[in-house]
Parts: sequence; C-alpha cells; structure tokens
Amino acid sequence: MSQENVEIVRRMYEAFADGDAAAALGFIDPKIVMDATHRVDGHIGHGLEEMVAILAEWFGTWEEWRQDVEEIRDLGDRVLVISTQQGIGVRSGIEWQNRFAMIYELEGGTITRWTIYDDLREALEAVGLSE
Repeated sequence: MSQENVEIVRRMYEAFADGDAAAALGFIDPKIVMDATHRVDGHIGHGLEEMVAILAEWFGTWEEWRQDVEEIRDLGDRVLVISTQQGIGVRSGIEWQNRFAMIYELEGGTITRWTIYDDLREALEAVGLSE
C-alpha cells in the first residue's frame, strides 16, 4: 500500500503541474485536514472548501509562482514531499524562494491530512528522520 500512496501523491502533483485542478482535487478526501500551523502565517483548514481557500490565499500573494519537487519519499501510510517554491510578490515585486516539506497522510487511496512545514528539519523530526 505504501508505494501506492507515493503514486497517488505523485499523480496529484502531476495533475496540479498540468493545470488540472479538478484532477488534483480528486486525490483529496472531502474531509481533509490541512495543517499549515508549522508556517509563520499558517492555520488549519477542515474540508476541501477551507483547503482551497488557504491555497487561494497563498497563490494570491504571488505574481509568479513555481514549485520544483525534489523528492517524494515513502513513509508507509504517510508520504513526504520536499520541494522548493519560488515566486514574485504581487504587492512587493520581491523575488522569494523557500524549501518546504509536505507530509501527506492517506487512507483508502485518498489524502486525508496535509501538513506543511517551512522548516525541513522540523518536518523530518516529526516523522522520525534526520537530514
């Protein structure tokens, strides 16, 4: 099942990168919990509607945004994704870049929890790993 979970997360990222939001959302459980409290400005969203609102707020801050996935790691019922995101602020025009870790928990073939970390060490500690 764990390799299947990696494939689910990989396919979600591919759909998103292809601009197919509906397909990407198809991998998400309607009752998902999105935990962005490990970010400076983050909070928790419950359900697809709140998750989409959190993402819309995030993407709305960038004039240009892109993400490069560095690694997708199998953690059994969880999947760790390490990526670098970069963008240009809408209001400031400042170029920005940061490395993130995402931990996805899956049940029954869908993503039920998505925890976002802007500190890679903290994310690795949360899953019992080190750099």
